[in-house]
Amino acid sequence: MLKILATALVFAFPIGFAHGDCVGPPGDCDDDGVADAVDDCPQTPNPSQADSDGDGIGDACFVSAILGGSAAANGGFYDAVVAAGKTVKLVAQKHLSPVIDGDVCAPGVRLACGQLTGAAVGLATKGTAVAFGSPRQCAIGDFPYAGVVATGGGKAINTGPPVQVGTVDTTGTHPAVAECAATLAAMRTAAATLAALPPVRSYGNISVAPGDVFTIDAHGGGVVTVGSILLLGTTLNADEPAGGRLTIDGDGDAQVVVNVTGALSIGDTASLDDASGHTGMTVVNVVGKGPTITIERHGGTDAAILAPDRTVRMNGDIFGDLPTHAGAVSGKRVVLTAETNVPP
Repeated sequence: MLKILATALVFAFPIGFAHGDCVGPPGDCDDDGVADAVDDCPQTPNPSQADSDGDGIGDACFVSAILGGSAAANGGFYDAVVAAGKTVKLVAQKHLSPVIDGDVCAPGVRLACGQLTGAAVGLATKGTAVAFGSPRQCAIGDFPYAGVVATGGGKAINTGPPVQVGTVDTTGTHPAVAECAATLAAMRTAAATLAALPPVRSYGNISVAPGDVFTIDAHGGGVVTVGSILLLGTTLNADEPAGGRLTIDGDGDAQVVVNVTGALSIGDTASLDDASGHTGMTVVNVVGKGPTITIERHGGTDAAILAPDRTVRMNGDIFGDLPTHAGAVSGKRVVLTAETNVPP
């Protein structure tokens, strides 16, 4: 049994999109001046109604439509879901913990400290599905917490001091369990679909040295194919240039997919930036099996990372200087250590 610090916190649990919630008046959900009945992206603002391929789905939300399910319904990317085909691990170091402003979804979830505003969902039907752990790594007042803990029937255990959670459900019937399973299936299907789309531009291997900037032209939205992305890092020092920077230079109302067929590595203080000015308009789809995706200390991206066949590892700072960050993360395995934030 979990040792509960707080109980009776119950809230609706739709895994997925906050990006496309209605913000406009009745009949114009996205408040872009185009009536929902004729809007080709009714929940994503796109007053231009651009539709490059003429399929009736606007350039501003074509990726959302491919992601399907709650994605298409809400018109944005998975804003704050850390999902994995096997395990998600949140590990504190030197009393600094990962922070996830959203949900964690995987067959197995392991949280050693960390702050989770949404649900911790472990799909395992037997054994341990969700585990809270090591009190030795937790700062005072920084014990693990989650709004909902739900499993597919496996155990939810706590080996440390009391954890702050709301609802605990190990019956396998909580709606979050079905949502999590659907999310993992949808992301795998979406990754394959996105990988098969014809690119509007192609690049080879991109390597960016500290202090340098490389820009991908993504104006008009659509799909860009890249070999490997290696953004070389450096130390966090005012006397040295920051790590290499890759900028996705697109339009504010057109979604962009960057299909990466090789490695993706973001070094210390390096960054992969969406220059559209709208967080969540770019997804980096890392195709197939390959090396571990790494985001190192003080580095990060505001794009969503979709990599169902790769391990994703985010290594945060242990001194509290600047968190490692990503817009959203999915992978075969996902490991977040020390000061890491999802989303930024």
